[in-house]
Amino acid sequence: MVKISSILLKNIKGQSNTQMLTGKDILIGSNGIGKTTRLQALGIALLGYVPGKGKKSDETFKLSSSDNMMVGLGTNDFNFTREFKKKVSKSKDGSTKISIQQDLNVSPSKGESKINEKEARILSELGSFPVMLDFNEFLSLSDSKRREFIYNLAGFKSEDWTKEKAKQYLEKQLLTVELEINNPEQFEIMEQLIADVLKEYPEKYDISMGLQSMIDWTKTKLSYWNDEKKRSAAAVQKIGELKNKLTETDRNLKANKEQLEELQTKLITIEKQISEDTQKKKNIDARLKKIEQLKQAIADEQLKVCSINAGEIENKIKNLKVGIKSVDNKEKIKTVDDEILKIQYEDEPIIKDKDEVKIKGIELAAQIKANQETLDRVKNVKDCCVLDKRIACNKDFSKFIEYTEGKIKTLTVQKQILADTYKELNGKDIAFNERYKKLEADKKALENEEVQANRTNNSITADINTLEKSLNEAKSFDTLKAEKIARLNEELSKLQNEPIEAIAPLDVLEKQCESIRLNTKTLNEKIDEQEKAKTTLSNLKSSMIDSKTAEYNYINFKSIDEALGAKGLQGKLMKETLEPIQNDIQLNLNAMGINHEFYFSTESEGGKEIFQFGWKNDFGDKRNFDALSTGQQLMLLIAILITFIEKSNPKCKILAIDNIENLDSKNFPKVIDGLNKISDKLDNIILSGVVDVSEVEGFKVWNLDEAGVENEQSA
Repeated sequence: MVKISSILLKNIKGQSNTQMLTGKDILIGSNGIGKTTRLQALGIALLGYVPGKGKKSDETFKLSSSDNMMVGLGTNDFNFTREFKKKVSKSKDGSTKISIQQDLNVSPSKGESKINEKEARILSELGSFPVMLDFNEFLSLSDSKRREFIYNLAGFKSEDWTKEKAKQYLEKQLLTVELEINNPEQFEIMEQLIADVLKEYPEKYDISMGLQSMIDWTKTKLSYWNDEKKRSAAAVQKIGELKNKLTETDRNLKANKEQLEELQTKLITIEKQISEDTQKKKNIDARLKKIEQLKQAIADEQLKVCSINAGEIENKIKNLKVGIKSVDNKEKIKTVDDEILKIQYEDEPIIKDKDEVKIKGIELAAQIKANQETLDRVKNVKDCCVLDKRIACNKDFSKFIEYTEGKIKTLTVQKQILADTYKELNGKDIAFNERYKKLEADKKALENEEVQANRTNNSITADINTLEKSLNEAKSFDTLKAEKIARLNEELSKLQNEPIEAIAPLDVLEKQCESIRLNTKTLNEKIDEQEKAKTTLSNLKSSMIDSKTAEYNYINFKSIDEALGAKGLQGKLMKETLEPIQNDIQLNLNAMGINHEFYFSTESEGGKEIFQFGWKNDFGDKRNFDALSTGQQLMLLIAILITFIEKSNPKCKILAIDNIENLDSKNFPKVIDGLNKISDKLDNIILSGVVDVSEVEGFKVWNLDEAGVENEQSA
């Protein structure tokens, strides 16, 4: 047996903490403190989702109070965490895509790397059958919802029931010899429907999933064919009312269609004439407008006089031409360039000599410095070696000193000669540079003079061109005026002599069209109604033919629904599942100190589908679950749930019950006493609710209100 010792929560409904467990625990505290959150975290950790809620990660992540949340469980030898993270990315179309990623960590690891390997490890260590009950919610469920809850826990695990056996069961119940003899057509439809409903049972499904899939599909089809049956019955009634109108409808429809065709032909003819005459009128209006425009243009042109003074313009041109000057400094610039080349040629050897003298001067300075340093060192050393003062030496260096001093004087004289030579050469180089700069300035001035003269000439030439254009206009004004007036008169005469086409009165034609359109609309509406009546009658006739098919399908699907439901296969499977464990439930009740006989029913005395359970009182009368006290209800549920846990036999047997506050002070101790008596069958019992207790025999009470401040700080 494996016991859960801790539940880890991080960012779940504002909770971030670790809940320690002893094996028999009661979580108490005010509403919203986190009791239910801890039980939900237990379910998410083992299953990846909250039992009874959506199984997808994005549905589970709705409990998160951050961009990630984590749950985990710990035992003495094993612990794991399950983390959910929100990932935001961009789709190809630019929209934002949000997904929830899930990750698992197990410790100690046995080399699991993939998430399915880690899931398998958790399954092997703990199992995946935590029984979690919201007692308050269960009390409010209908019989069908309670049955669904029990079905989901019990499951149909019978290996005897397969898809093939389900097929044989349906065929035996529905394809009777009586049906085949009395109604072969309905029998044939039933054969096909059985084949169709079995297609809703995938091979990979077990009998529980396959049966539910077939039931859901059958109920959908039953509803559809019930509507079809009603529609067919209504059609039979209506066809009698419309049948007498059919002859008159057909006769009037033909006459109306012929009249409509005549009106449409006439309408097309008149609309065509309106279109043509409208265009003719537009052409006439445009011609008259153009004639008026030409007359006005001729009158305007005749009034025009030349505003340009030719003599004045000629004088301006003459004065401007005087200002044009030709400046060509190419020869002068060439002379300056030649002088610059000559200076550069003469200065080149001087620069070379200056550099050589400078280098020799540097070399002599280095020699003088080296000799002077040697001389100073020899003069400062007496009676010891010049290389190492610690060594005694009486050698006479007077001749060496005399020689070195003479050499220094000679080198100094040579250095001075080089300095004087460098000064003379540098002076010549500076003079050449001054001449060079002056020549460059002269060249720039000559070039600028040439550019400025060209700019002035271009400006004067542009002004002359403008004036000459005006002068030409003045000289040709009268000629151009006469030519333009003649051209306008010719165009005017041509338009005035064009023949005028006759047009009909457009307002009369429009009134005729409007009248025809109104008659056409009225006829169309009448024809549409007649066509609809004819179509309706035809459809109703077809419905009469299909009404028998609808009736057969409805009857057959109703029979299939009964054969699959509580009266049939589903009830049979439920009995096969619950009957073997009915004795186990009874034993668990007895172990809790309850000696009443347990019972359950899936069909009422009237044959209706029900699901009820309870126990028999001391007189043998059945007391349904809803007739029991809240304490009796909870103890009965505990006996049933523990039986399912034992039947599933997971590694870790967990029973968690939420919202136990409905138990009063009388029933609460009875439930605790019953749980203590059968606690050896479970690894963990966790109760939670708003109950006022501080100590409970056999259980550890965790008051979350007392730890509320700590929980809020860690959330």
